[in-house]
Amino acid sequence: MIENYKDFTADRSHILCIPCNGRYTRGYHIEIKHFLPLFQAVEQDRHVLRRKLTSKESELDARIIELQNDLSELTAKLAAKENLLKQWEREKGNLVLELNAQNSRLTSQLKEAAAKEQQLQLQLESYKEQLTLGKSNLQEHMSSVDGLRDELDLVAEKNRELERRLHMAAAERDSMASALEEASDRILLLERHAQGAGHALPAEPEGVQPAAGEAVHRGEAKRRCHHSHPGEHRSLLSEMDISEPSLSQECMSVYRQLRSLVAQLKSHSDDDSGLHSDCSTTSLDDSSRFSPGLLSEVAQELVSLVLDTDVVRLMDRLEQARREIQERDEELTRRAEKIMELSSKASVCEVELAAALEERDRARHDATDTSLAQDEVVLKAREDRDAAVQRRTKVEVELAKTRVELMQANSQLIESIQQKVDLSQQLEQWQMDMQELLDEQLRNKLSTQELKMRKITNDAPVALPRRRLLSFFQR
Repeated sequence: MIENYKDFTADRSHILCIPCNGRYTRGYHIEIKHFLPLFQAVEQDRHVLRRKLTSKESELDARIIELQNDLSELTAKLAAKENLLKQWEREKGNLVLELNAQNSRLTSQLKEAAAKEQQLQLQLESYKEQLTLGKSNLQEHMSSVDGLRDELDLVAEKNRELERRLHMAAAERDSMASALEEASDRILLLERHAQGAGHALPAEPEGVQPAAGEAVHRGEAKRRCHHSHPGEHRSLLSEMDISEPSLSQECMSVYRQLRSLVAQLKSHSDDDSGLHSDCSTTSLDDSSRFSPGLLSEVAQELVSLVLDTDVVRLMDRLEQARREIQERDEELTRRAEKIMELSSKASVCEVELAAALEERDRARHDATDTSLAQDEVVLKAREDRDAAVQRRTKVEVELAKTRVELMQANSQLIESIQQKVDLSQQLEQWQMDMQELLDEQLRNKLSTQELKMRKITNDAPVALPRRRLLSFFQR
């Protein structure tokens, strides 16, 4: 600054020239002294102002740069907003088009769902009728199972009744054996008395023959009286009237009748079983062919045939009952399978009907919500989605419960079938036990009767035909 001032003064002094140099030199110096502080202050102010201007320019440049950055950011944001708005407008147009297409599609689906709903309702009604019919048939089968159980109880009662009758027959047989022994003793006494009477009256053969005939008639009358009153016993005098020839003839006639009866029973049994056996009745024309023990053999054979016939009839009835039980079990199993199939079809139809109803309701809601705003449509779609998820969860829970109930019904059905199988096995076991019991009782009877007959034969071989005859009549 000082150098510039000196230059300025030099130039000025040069300009003022020489004439005024002396006069103005002092004034100039005075002015210089007077204005020098002012110039210095002005220079200082100018320097400060320059510094302030420089700082303000730098601040202004920074502010301008900042404003330019903000402007660029705002421009980018505005462009992004414009792009987003354009994209939103495009999406809105696409959504409107999609909603219009969905509306038309849902309208057509609504019509189809209404027709399908009507068809499913008709099918559901038919399935319900079939299910009701199956339940009624199941009740009928359960009642038939109860009837079969009653029949099994009845067969068991008959089995016990047969056992009781067998025990009674065994008791009667023992009583008859004791009566037979008593009658054999009486016959021995009568034979001895007849032999004594024959030795005492050898000279009256012509009178003996009419007396023998009369004795035969009286013996027949006594025998009929004995059959009409089995509890009463003959007296010794009435038994003494029976003669030896009449007893022989009567034994032969009884033997012939027994043989013919045995032949008839064998022929009937052969016809029933499909076999053919050569059964020929032996006719006894001579008394010499009649030997001791024939009547007992024929009686044993007759008893065995009668018991075999009863056993065969009882086994046939048991076999028929077992076949009926098996047929009913098979029929019940088929009905149960049919009921299960119809139940599964009904459950599937109910699920389809529920889905159709849900789709119809959703289509109706979509049709009513087409006039709403876009945000409301989106919100409504979200609510429909949440409701659909809840309904699906509920349907899954109900389906799980239905599966559990179906498994329980299947287990109950399997238990009922197992009970029926157990009943059939029990019936077969009863049949086997009854057959074994009858065979054992028959063997015991035959062995006991054979032992008694051997004992009687060893004790009194002469009076054996008469004992067999009296035992047959006492039976």
